[in-house]
Amino acid sequence: MRSPEEVAAGIDRIGGFKIEKMEYMKLVEHEEWKKDPVSYGRAWTNLVQAAIRPMVEEYLGPDLCDELFKRYENRVSTTREFLHIASFYGVVAFSAIRI
Repeated sequence: MRSPEEVAAGIDRIGGFKIEKMEYMKLVEHEEWKKDPVSYGRAWTNLVQAAIRPMVEEYLGPDLCDELFKRYENRVSTTREFLHIASFYGVVAFSAIRI
């Protein structure tokens, strides 16, 4: 997860853009999500895959990568400790204009 400062530094490095507005939003998981462990496991797996799948697939190959994420989904769906952890997502939203 990147901080607003890291995002701003990255945009500055690229050049050609001016940040008009930037906000950090903390999104807390809703308790309703945890009432369906299978959907909860699938949602967490999708989140993790979105972040790291290309790197994992490059290292393990597509077949082992698929197996790894299937096992991860099963583990998250069936492990009660995961369902009782307070989790949140941090999102950096910004608008920028080309200069």
